[in-house]
Amino acid sequence: MHRKKTKDATDRNSSKYSISTVSREVDLSQKTIRQYEKMGLVKPRREPRTNNRIFSDFDIAQILQISHLIHNEGFT
Repeated sequence: MHRKKTKDATDRNSSKYSISTVSREVDLSQKTIRQYEKMGLVKPRREPRTNNRIFSDFDIAQILQISHLIHNEGFT
């Protein structure tokens, strides 16, 4: 499943994705994504009724950048 691309990835209210969809898209475990959130590196919105994480295209771009910096550039 591919996510819909938007013209402006900085739009924090763009498309909405679950953590499982994001995990597949960025090839990281859900645990790693939750860890990024716990570290304050990404802050997805929460679905008010269920408290589920809701990720935007902007959040996905941030996760990809964080992953690149940690795994390829040696930032920890």
